[in-house]
Amino acid sequence: GATEAPITTAATSSTMATTKAPITSETAHGQPCPSAYDPFKTNYIAGEQITIKCFIFQCRDVEHEMYCNAAAWDDNLLAQDDRAKEMWMDAWDRLSACVPTQGELMEEEAANASDAWDCLA
Repeated sequence: GATEAPITTAATSSTMATTKAPITSETAHGQPCPSAYDPFKTNYIAGEQITIKCFIFQCRDVEHEMYCNAAAWDDNLLAQDDRAKEMWMDAWDRLSACVPTQGELMEEEAANASDAWDCLA
């Protein structure tokens, strides 16, 4: 009976290692980042995803589209909607962290777009 015990323990620990592996690799690699947020772009649509500082953000919904396209706060927006400031601040929904792709890293070096990618510093 004593010779069987180590085999059982070995089987259990390898099973545990197998269950942990996907979680670890998922966290380590993360999902690739969508394109960096472009403050000059004015046609973002609901559900569109962008990257800011290696986090994925998504334009909330049709009601927020106008605000997804306003890079900076403008008091004139209050003339259209009393809740404009709140809407503008809530326009982008933070989803999760992401990992820049090789192409995005090259794009960053070319454009020096450190605002969007400064998670790499």
